[in-house]
Amino acid sequence: MSEAGRQRRYLFVLSMVLIVLSFGLLIASNVFVASPSLSTMLMTLSLMLLVTAWWLYFLERRAVVKAMREQVETAVSVIRCKSCDYREERSFQKGDYIFRVIGVCPKCGGEEYIAYIYGMPSKVSS
Repeated sequence: MSEAGRQRRYLFVLSMVLIVLSFGLLIASNVFVASPSLSTMLMTLSLMLLVTAWWLYFLERRAVVKAMREQVETAVSVIRCKSCDYREERSFQKGDYIFRVIGVCPKCGGEEYIAYIYGMPSKVSS
């Protein structure tokens, strides 16, 4: 796993731990109703932990969105023959669609068509 992946996982786990801890403190503040100052302190601490957890969650989401923006997909058209097992891949061209008849198979002379189109992720070189 990459360093960025480990950091995102760490931020996610830390935010989940903070959320669980804040709910535990919130429950504890309801137990100590007899002591209003302790109850108020625990509620405030719980709220601060929740805000910190949300901040960590949005920080992690921002890193994921940034990583997705850096990723570019290249479309690929897969051409197959209706008669034999001939298969060819080429870069997507404007006007390509699934089941479009392309031409004649170079192997058997049958009809070629676009079987499917998919995207391949590739990194942007900076």
